[in-house]
This record gives sequence, C-alpha cells and structure tokens, in this order.
Amino acid sequence: MWEITSLGEQPYIGKSNEELINYVRAAGKLPINPINLNCPSILYQLMLRCWRTAGARPNFKLCLKNIIALRKNIEDALLSMSPVDTI
Repeated sequence: MWEITSLGEQPYIGKSNEELINYVRAAGKLPINPINLNCPSILYQLMLRCWRTAGARPNFKLCLKNIIALRKNIEDALLSMSPVDTI
C-alpha cells in the first residue's frame, strides 16, 4: 500500500541494507512524508496495523472492509463537492 500511495517511490530511501535490517528489527515504520501525501491518515493507520507482529495484524477481510469504506467515503466527498465555476 505504501508504494501505491507514494506513486511508486522506493521505500526506506537512503538506508543501506544493514541499516534497513536494523531499522525493521527495531520496529521502524515507513512515515507519511512529502513523497507520500496521497495517503489518507485512515489508510496509513491501517498500514501501521498490518506492520504489527503476525498475531496482532488485521485479517484480509477486515483490511478489505476498511479499504472499501475509505473508498466510499472518498467518493461521497468528491460527489458532494461544488462544481468549479468556469469563465
């Protein structure tokens, strides 16, 4: 999901392989940053839940339910926006 919302940017940019292994082992998480502005906070929270230990991660059904709800909320927000006046 991070790569999709960051429009294909490389995750963990600037870290060597050894730094990356240590970062992940220390429970480091990918941040929302200027590269990743396409990621709604709710989706990022879901990603954080997916990065937990195996027994604490949400299952696929819950992830799908959350993504569908997020999509509906975005579509509803877009449909309720006023059209831009044209000259």
